[in-house]
Amino acid sequence: MLQEQHFLEEYRTGTNNFVKDFYQKAFQASVEYWRAVGYFRSSSLEAFGATLQNFLQEGGKIKLITSIELTEDDANAIENGLQTKKDERESIKINLIF
Repeated sequence: MLQEQHFLEEYRTGTNNFVKDFYQKAFQASVEYWRAVGYFRSSSLEAFGATLQNFLQEGGKIKLITSIELTEDDANAIENGLQTKKDERESIKINLIF
């Protein structure tokens, strides 16, 4: 459980390895990852590597709240993902907040 994990009160660039020290433990004990950012690029998720892949393979869900400014690649990836879900007859919800 997430509550059983020990986390530091703060994490600093250059001092802590965010993926190893925080995200790896958090993803192993979580079922959802919520992230709110002003500017989002999907490339930021690449830093999680296998940690994120394992989280998703175990059924983990990601919920993002971001600005509406997306790169063309990210917009295309979202559109392709939505089409794939539609093709697989799975439901998906997208909530846009302005």
